[in-house]
Amino acid sequence: MKFHVVDQVLLRHIKRGVHPGYLLSHQRHLFARRTLGGHAGNAHFQGETSFADILRSERLTLALDLMVPFAHWITPEPMPKRFDTHFFLVTAPVSQLGAHDGAESVEGLWIAPQQALAEAEAGRRTLVFATRMNLAKLARYRTVAEAVAATRAKPVVTVVPRVKRTPEGRWLQIPAEADYGVTEVFVGDGSTFGVTAMRT
Repeated sequence: MKFHVVDQVLLRHIKRGVHPGYLLSHQRHLFARRTLGGHAGNAHFQGETSFADILRSERLTLALDLMVPFAHWITPEPMPKRFDTHFFLVTAPVSQLGAHDGAESVEGLWIAPQQALAEAEAGRRTLVFATRMNLAKLARYRTVAEAVAATRAKPVVTVVPRVKRTPEGRWLQIPAEADYGVTEVFVGDGSTFGVTAMRT
C-alpha cells in the first residue's frame, strides 16, 4: 500500500543559520498568523468538511508561490507500507507561530539541521532515513535565502532507495544525481529507514 504525502519544511533565520520547522497560507495577502486548529481543523480530520471548504470559510489563500520543491522520496518496494513523499521548502517569518492538531502532527520546533542530526547521532532524537538525508543536505546552507536559491536552481531527482543485502547487513543505495553526497548508506540489521550507521 502506497500513501501520497506532501511534507513542507518551513525555514526561518534565527541569529545564524537555517532553522526548519513546520506550516502555510496567505490571509489577505499576508502570511497567515493562525492555523487550521479548533473546530475547523477537527472537522477536517474527522471527514466532516473538506480542506477547500475550510479555506473558503477562513478566507485563506494557499501560499503555493512560497513552496519550493526540495526532494521526492518513495519508500523501497519490499516495504509493506510505502510513502510517496514530496518535500518543499517554505520561508516563514520569524514571528510565525504554529499549532498541532494532536493527530497528524503532535510536536514541532525550530531547530538547526546540524543540531537535529547531532541529537539523532547521540540517540536523543529519532530520524527516519529520508528526514536524516534531507537535513544533511539542508545543513550545507548558512542562510534561508541561500538554501532557497540553491534549491530553486536544481531539479528534484526522485529517490527510491534500493536495498542491498551483504554478510555485514543491509545497505540502502540512492542515485548520485539526487545530490546527497553519498550513494550508499549502511543500516545494518535495522529498519530499512532506520538509523544511519555508516556512509560511503
